Amino acid sequence: MSADPGTGRVGTTAPSKSAFAAGLGPWFGVVVGAAGVDLRLAGLREGAAEPSHESFALLCIDLDRFKEVNDVFGHAAGDGLLCKVSRLLQTAAGDAFLARLGGDEFSLIATGGPQPSSAEALADRPLEAVAKNIDVDGQNLRTSLSIG
Repeated sequence: MSADPGTGRVGTTAPSKSAFAAGLGPWFGVVVGAAGVDLRLAGLREGAAEPSHESFALLCIDLDRFKEVNDVFGHAAGDGLLCKVSRLLQTAAGDAFLARLGGDEFSLIATGGPQPSSAEALADRPLEAVAKNIDVDGQNLRTSLSIG
């Protein structure tokens, strides 16, 4: 499985052992690790034939109350929550590059559009995506995001 060089997204099938080695996790097509973010940022620099004034936004996202979910409902529920939140974030991200940095931390990189208004609009979508309770194996879990 490999990432699309244009978007950084990967397929949504179960990852192979080589995919894990490459930093891709079972989070439904979300690149895992800071290395994925570094590669995307490097791609932005290298993609320009000459210096560009194109703006981009980097949003750092933290899943709130994740430790409590693990402590109260167990690690299986925490993993299930991560999978569901990953899917919600991927949908909310649209054309933005999404990566899971580790634990309960994600990042979004969006190019184009006037900043900071594009970044503000992008930040609203993930917040709305997790505003409702999330069902994980019959447990109705409530979480939120901190975005900076």
